[in-house]
Amino acid sequence: MFDDRPEDFLTSALPKLEHKSSWRRCLQKAMRESDLEKLPELVHDAEEALFLRWRELAHDSNHGGERNEMKSAADELLAIKKYKLGWPSFWD
Repeated sequence: MFDDRPEDFLTSALPKLEHKSSWRRCLQKAMRESDLEKLPELVHDAEEALFLRWRELAHDSNHGGERNEMKSAADELLAIKKYKLGWPSFWD
């Protein structure tokens, strides 16, 4: 079923995002959200979408521009977690 590759198990074990929910769309939702109660879930969704896309691109030497965008998106999500949500407090 998984061809004995850990990445096959990992990818199949994760819940699938709706096709329309690209990592860019998820990032935009998180960046626009002002409700701090809703924001953690949106950040999680964006991180999951990025992770799944990185898995798709793992063995593809193309898409360098998208990989750079994804790195910037991950940095943006870290900033949201740190400065908007105050995670974790020991970083201060």
